[in-house]
Amino acid sequence: MPLVVVVKFRDGLMASERIHWDHAAVLTQVGLLAAEGLPMAELPEVVRFLRDKAMP
Repeated sequence: MPLVVVVKFRDGLMASERIHWDHAAVLTQVGLLAAEGLPMAELPEVVRFLRDKAMP
């Protein structure tokens, strides 16, 4: 599951935290949502993208 965490620090302390994740991907994985018609990448494509060191 793709997950991004953004943490903001102020004066050496954590000021805020935001967690972004793909809710549709989780619901599809547990069988509560059909993947047909959703703009989701297949797992091998996501893994290749994350491993590609040339991507900014």
